[in-house]
Amino acid sequence: MKHLVGAPKTAEAKAKPRLPHDYIVALGELADNEENRRFLNGSNDEASIVTWLMIRHATEDDEVLIYSKALSPLFYAEILRAASIQPLKCRFRIVLDDKEGMKVVKALPVEIQSHVDCRYLLEPEGGHFLVFDDAFRYEIKDHHDELSVVCNFSERETAQKLRSGFERRWEKSASCQVLLDS
Repeated sequence: MKHLVGAPKTAEAKAKPRLPHDYIVALGELADNEENRRFLNGSNDEASIVTWLMIRHATEDDEVLIYSKALSPLFYAEILRAASIQPLKCRFRIVLDDKEGMKVVKALPVEIQSHVDCRYLLEPEGGHFLVFDDAFRYEIKDHHDELSVVCNFSERETAQKLRSGFERRWEKSASCQVLLDS
């Protein structure tokens, strides 16, 4: 983690509703330049900005892959809604390991739901992540059970490993629609 930009999240940082302007500018430059550089990302505000920067250049052929616990409404639901402000071009495939996340998807407007394919994984596996193209946001717990979130806008090898892990989870999961309808 030598090449990280930003600081680890703290309780104080989580409580602040606004992000420093330099952090936002630095993220925008990393995204625009598709620079292969890892950085830390913690709060919901930071996560929302990083995710939006990842999907803003999406095309209709692109997929955003999400493996999450319960799809925090403060983060994922807002990102999915924000994506609907402009004509939604990309598709979202989501694997959840907590049934609460299905309520978040079901609460989305129908036009957004039509771009989301959601599945449920009975037995959770490893850290949660979002991967798009060569970009990723990955949650890692250390040996003290402290959570760190590592991101990169252009790291093909890691993004490919996360995509492979997602596909493995996808194959082992059940359709959320079946669970929602029952």
